[in-house]
Amino acid sequence: MCDDDKKTEQVKVHMSPRLFLDLSRLAAADDRKLSEYIGRILNSHVYGHCSKLSENIEGANRGD
Repeated sequence: MCDDDKKTEQVKVHMSPRLFLDLSRLAAADDRKLSEYIGRILNSHVYGHCSKLSENIEGANRGD
């Protein structure tokens, strides 16, 4: 599954200054804006775990 939808939602995230700096450096090294870089990380994490998400939903629907 891929997230090709228009980006309309926003999330405010609190993080340590160190994490912010490290993410900023990684984004710059990848020639991306910080928000775009974080979005790619989130997409990779969420859609890389789709099978787990599907299993949890199916299990909840079965009433296990």
